Amino acid sequence: MARASGVVVDTLRAIERGSVASPGVFVVSAVARELGLSVDQVLADVAYRVDPDQTRMSGHRS
Repeated sequence: MARASGVVVDTLRAIERGSVASPGVFVVSAVARELGLSVDQVLADVAYRVDPDQTRMSGHRS
């Protein structure tokens, strides 16, 4: 993932551990692209995990 996305391995590890509370938009975008997701999809999923009762973005179940 690091090589394909261009994101430093240590950065990805820190995100996985939860050490990076708010990764930058370029990191999120690069990882999302490699996962075949849009940034909107990633943000919707994160928002849902924080507050499952909120309305999800289009394309996601509510």
